[in-house]
Amino acid sequence: MMSLNFGRVARAAHVWNRASFHSSAVVSAKAYPLIINGKEVESKAKEFYDVFNPATQELVGRVPLTTQEEMRAASDNAQVLLSIRKECCGP
Repeated sequence: MMSLNFGRVARAAHVWNRASFHSSAVVSAKAYPLIINGKEVESKAKEFYDVFNPATQELVGRVPLTTQEEMRAASDNAQVLLSIRKECCGP
């Protein structure tokens, strides 16, 4: 029979509750932009992920849950940069 550690389960639930998703409601933390092609880009996302300091559980910032279009732009740019790097410096 398997024993369940309720302390570990409670801590995991607490961490999950702290790592929450929010809509565009006002939250007092800096919202960080995306960086695509070396430039800061304001996301079109409506939802953000809260980022907490694991030592203090303090809310330190918010990052956007990117749209498909933004993810595709970042991926395409990374592919181009990787091919340039391979030509320049080898594998």
